[in-house]
Amino acid sequence: MTALPLVLALATLLPVGPRQDEGPSPERVDATVSALEAAYKEGDSAAQIAAIREAVEVVDKRVIDLVAKGLDGKDREVAFAACDALGRMRHPESLKKLDSFYGKEKRNLGKDEDGLVAVLKSVGRLGDPKGIDILIDSPFKSKGYPVIQARFYGLANIRDAKAVDAIFGLLDKVGNNQLDRYMGDIRLALLQLTGEDRGEDPRQWQAWWRENKKGYEVSPEPKKLPDDLRSRWNAYWGIVEKQEG
Repeated sequence: MTALPLVLALATLLPVGPRQDEGPSPERVDATVSALEAAYKEGDSAAQIAAIREAVEVVDKRVIDLVAKGLDGKDREVAFAACDALGRMRHPESLKKLDSFYGKEKRNLGKDEDGLVAVLKSVGRLGDPKGIDILIDSPFKSKGYPVIQARFYGLANIRDAKAVDAIFGLLDKVGNNQLDRYMGDIRLALLQLTGEDRGEDPRQWQAWWRENKKGYEVSPEPKKLPDDLRSRWNAYWGIVEKQEG
């Protein structure tokens, strides 16, 4: 994968797919499958990207299988679009496809910061605890700031105590000489997950976790973040809040 600012910028406008229990109609699934198959057969990258983006709201295994087909092609723009779309299709198959792709491309992704960020962000967006292993895998093999940020924010989007523990595991591995660079993101990640705020002093956070780790449970819904941090969080995930009134 290569840097594709335009595709990634457009991707932030994509909706997150419907909840799995709602389910698209069989007719809509069939139509989406047909559109994807036609786009791949045509071979035009713009048509494939458009079909993939349209498929985001049709969360079904058959559709996900075809969206994931875009990951394995030679067109990097299509691969980016497919990766982003899978992160918005909340279904167990989406994570399986991203996990499989990551496993096959791990060595290449280690040399491709943009590609690695795209995968990590999509995994984190799904909010599935089964994605934690990807987010913490070889965490500092690629030390670019966007990669590390994607790991912390991805974990922060998984509302499970294992994600909290994983953040502290990464914190311990960063090293004191690098913590200043990341503590703003670590604070935001932990505040989003726990509702607690110990500022940007890692020792305060570590002491809090030692006292609370045993039996800790993450609330199903996050507390409202302070305005400045909420803006950062929303900007990262492309969240547009509804205006009151």
